[in-house]
Amino acid sequence: MTKLSCFQNKPADFWKKPLYRSTILAMSYGENKDWVALYQAALLELDPKKLRERADETRKAMLARMHELEAEAEESPGERQAMEEALRNLRVLSPPGK
Repeated sequence: MTKLSCFQNKPADFWKKPLYRSTILAMSYGENKDWVALYQAALLELDPKKLRERADETRKAMLARMHELEAEAEESPGERQAMEEALRNLRVLSPPGK
């Protein structure tokens, strides 16, 4: 996986921080994965109301993707890990139901 230019000047432990690691993992699953674009938009959202909306949309897309993986019997542990980390990050940024 190559580093994007916007991340090149980050400290060495940058990649170990969950928020950033899940973002990078998610980006590697960009092909036909709606949840990735929604997750990235949620991370960049500054308006609390819009953040909640984006986080809810992302959660729905992740749930749909998880159902797809189960229905297709696809083994994608890396994508599942990225979704789990992304969900944890979304809970911190915008707890569901609040």
